[in-house]
Amino acid sequence: MTKNRSYKIVPYNPNWPILFSQESKKINGIIGDNILETHHIGSTSIVGMSGKPTIDILFVVKDVSKISEKIINMEKIGYISLGSLNAKDSHLFEKGKNGNRIFIAHFYQKDHPEIKQILAIRDYLKTHENEARKYSEIKLSLFQKFPNDYKRYRKLKDEYMESLKERAVSWSESNVH
Repeated sequence: MTKNRSYKIVPYNPNWPILFSQESKKINGIIGDNILETHHIGSTSIVGMSGKPTIDILFVVKDVSKISEKIINMEKIGYISLGSLNAKDSHLFEKGKNGNRIFIAHFYQKDHPEIKQILAIRDYLKTHENEARKYSEIKLSLFQKFPNDYKRYRKLKDEYMESLKERAVSWSESNVH
């Protein structure tokens, strides 16, 4: 269930990749050699795309069950554990400031099917400028229509995301070398 919280959609910020790099290094220092891959995902990873100013970081790990052993250390750098909120064999953390989420750390067990989908969407948007522009416009339009109704914004955005995901996964599978 999506909470009805305050949110905002902002233009692309060139500092987002820097913030991703700094924060992912902190988390890598905590989680250590359980991490196999680290990816900047979500709208903040797409140059020029508008979005919520929340940096999403995807960590592909050897053993997601060991992440719960690191909750205390993640809390020390400001994270709250949300457990396997996203999917089975995953662990989610969020870090906020002044009531706004600024980082989300997604941990997925290696070979989890959602990893391929998440990266396909990111890579598709990076290589399809018109699609990224359209997605930005949809988010901005929904924010303007529903600035105080995050649930409604999210529901309508997610409807668009389903068709985007299909196009992105199909594109990704056709581009495998």
